[in-house]
Amino acid sequence: MFIMLIFGSRFIQQGGVYVFHIFDNYAATGWCLLFLGMMECIAVSWFFGIERFWKHVCEMIGFEPTIPWFKWSWAVITPLSTSVLMVISLVFYKRLKYHTYVYPDWALVICWLMTLSSISWVPGYALYFFFYETKGDLKQRWQQCITPKGETTLKTSKGLTDEAGDFLEMEPFYNEGSESARKMEDSTPGVEQALVDQQPPKYEDIGHSV
Repeated sequence: MFIMLIFGSRFIQQGGVYVFHIFDNYAATGWCLLFLGMMECIAVSWFFGIERFWKHVCEMIGFEPTIPWFKWSWAVITPLSTSVLMVISLVFYKRLKYHTYVYPDWALVICWLMTLSSISWVPGYALYFFFYETKGDLKQRWQQCITPKGETTLKTSKGLTDEAGDFLEMEPFYNEGSESARKMEDSTPGVEQALVDQQPPKYEDIGHSV
């Protein structure tokens, strides 16, 4: 906290607005958010699988929407729109300035270093995982990179095949008729009746009592 206080105090000193303008344009806004949002949608939709992810979302909310707007947005609309906006922002890039003050070259270097500090972790860790955390030839390494963690794979003469199947399929918490459900019902006798007895009186009953 003390270190954050030291860095934050620079914004309220004389000339702090110029430092704040750098952070406001290059720290965690604009191009950084567009790039990270695009990479997140691509990783979830095209590597993990949009159908699998959508199934998990429907299980969490309890129903499947009639029109899957979010599914289409995660898979297609958001990656395309963010990539187009990034290209446009680079094509029409203008030198940073605050009112009439134009930032010098060394300040722009700091600006782009701040931007790279946010987005370089994505390709950096991807390269690290590809070369140091996987084994086999390039095709096998790529297959291991895009396979969700938890799914075991088996090497065969044709390459990598799935041994665990759909390992990440979520099991329902409570199934009627299952052994765990029967144990739960047997261990809590009279709970349902107690809940019924504690129900608030109906409107009609209150009217009759009055």
